Amino acid sequence: MHEVAEPTQAIDAAQVRRRFARAAQTYAAASPLEAEIGTRMLERLAYVRAAPRRILDAGAGPAREAQALRARYPGAALVTLDVSHAMLHAGRRRRHWREWLPGARRTLPIVGDFARMPLANACVDLLWSNMALHWTAAPEAALREFARVLAPSGLLMFSTLGPDTLKELREAAGATQVHSFMDMHDIGDALVAAGFAAPVMDAEFVTLTYADPEGLLADLRRSGQTSARVDRPRGLRGRRFLEQLRAALDKTNTQGESEAHNLAEPGDVLVIEGVMGCSNMGGQSATIAQRQGFIGAVVDGTVRDPQQYREMGWPVWCRGFTPITGKWRMQTVEINGTVQIAGVQVNPGDLVCADEAGVAFIPRERAVEVLDAALEIDAGDTRRKTDIDKGASLAELMTRKYK
Repeated sequence: MHEVAEPTQAIDAAQVRRRFARAAQTYAAASPLEAEIGTRMLERLAYVRAAPRRILDAGAGPAREAQALRARYPGAALVTLDVSHAMLHAGRRRRHWREWLPGARRTLPIVGDFARMPLANACVDLLWSNMALHWTAAPEAALREFARVLAPSGLLMFSTLGPDTLKELREAAGATQVHSFMDMHDIGDALVAAGFAAPVMDAEFVTLTYADPEGLLADLRRSGQTSARVDRPRGLRGRRFLEQLRAALDKTNTQGESEAHNLAEPGDVLVIEGVMGCSNMGGQSATIAQRQGFIGAVVDGTVRDPQQYREMGWPVWCRGFTPITGKWRMQTVEINGTVQIAGVQVNPGDLVCADEAGVAFIPRERAVEVLDAALEIDAGDTRRKTDIDKGASLAELMTRKYK
């Protein structure tokens, strides 16, 4: 095991509190990355067999995931902890409806520091922390605190930023203007040093792309995520800084929807592994997709302009709708490649079957096998329906073989 490397910069904890306090009302709309990562974490939590009695959401902010945790574990006591009182106050407006019922358990908000949490030893069964660890001045101390408050056999599930985050901004603005972030292997070593058994680490790359530097800086300000380094430069940045930032961002400012449309053949379905919190597709893109031959779209994420899809008669299956454009907030990573849709691997050329009940993806090489099985099941259902219409008793229906 190599020596754990701490982030190179010292964090001004008071500045962190001030920045997030100012951003409490605008954070949710200006943090699509945090929303997407929270959604992915919740999806992974579905595969964990756990029945926690006490849950801690550390770095809860406006309690975006706390609602989902409350819905998944309605009998658990839920504590939201954050360094910003204003953030926690904003989260109170997002309470799950169950909390308003008489006698229901209420979420307990606590203002506190990760490195010195006002909680008893071994009092938490599930410790959840989404995109917050990198804001603490002492991540190793925070992980030791996580281990202290976590009960035996408890689960820690957290996310944080990696060293490539904001590299374009760092290149343009200078190292002292932008935070640096720990490597995954160093975080793993820190977990072991803190006493966690068999930590499992995973890295994912998510790209957000902006049309201009002003858009990036606006989102960072509105989400409270500007520099809180102790050695950060003070004062306003001028035109030269914006020109340098624009030049750096232009290197990666590309979108791939035009190329995807060019590849379309009549009868194709557009399948997108997208994100939550901003739009992965809008009405204009859908209009072009339909013209190019796509007969519909399946989007693992949010989209805009649902009324336009209905008027077009062009079906779209998605996770939800949002008014927030995804243009310049994300970058296409791959076209006509393998994607993951709700945890299911989908390859180019796979068949798509969808109706109001849901979506099924069928590997092309298994199409005949699946069709034969579906026809057999449908024939059995037809015979059973016929027997029901003829008045067969429940006992008769239970003893007859239909499939």
